[in-house]
Amino acid sequence: MIRKVVLQALVAFAALPFALAQANSFDVVAGKRSIGHDTYTLKKTKSGYQLSSRIGTKLNGNDTDLGDEFKYDETYLYVEGGSTDVANQGHTSYNPNKARTQLTIGTSSGSVQEAHQLAVKPAFTLLPMYDAGAAQAFLLHAVTHPTADNLYSIVVPHQGGGGAPVDPEGGSAGPAAGSGNNAFDALFTKGPDATGTLDGKPVALHTFTLTAGKSTWVFYADGSNLLMQLDSSMSRASCIRVKFKLDAAS
Repeated sequence: MIRKVVLQALVAFAALPFALAQANSFDVVAGKRSIGHDTYTLKKTKSGYQLSSRIGTKLNGNDTDLGDEFKYDETYLYVEGGSTDVANQGHTSYNPNKARTQLTIGTSSGSVQEAHQLAVKPAFTLLPMYDAGAAQAFLLHAVTHPTADNLYSIVVPHQGGGGAPVDPEGGSAGPAAGSGNNAFDALFTKGPDATGTLDGKPVALHTFTLTAGKSTWVFYADGSNLLMQLDSSMSRASCIRVKFKLDAAS
């Protein structure tokens, strides 16, 4: 019986890279209102993984169309990359120094270029709002490389590289009162199992919660840790895989 369970787990994890390399489509929902769409692929490379995401949102009368291109190492830890404002041809890069103690956030729009440094911990990773692909990469890193204290260093970037994240209802949605920047430690814990349906078929789910101050992210993933839904109190929105529905009792 144990051998059967182990083999089933190996088959599930072996299938995961193939699933991630396909187009993974998510709806971005605030309450019962659709505010956007997110599609990503996470492909294996010689040195790790390459994430390509396209995120479109409509918030408070503002339309955004962003393309994220991030590189990760073999453990799904962020290496380097950037985000392009497709509509306005602006670009924001997020590149750490060799020691991974300083993150240079560079912005360019037309002829205007700016850069500032953010102090980070060497094991930091990027968790942009509305990017289900980056959330998937973080989830895989956290479940396969747990830390002794279950704390993870998180950088939450935002459009333009400065200012506080904006929530769908207006106002600030920072990680914690008085935090002063967008790099912080977050506690990752396993929650109760849940259930849902994907394209009408039942799917058993694991849940995980990432907590920083008053902000939380709740991850719902299947047995192979393929992300089905992400609920974020910071953005006050959910990224929900297309054709997935969380059971009401979950």
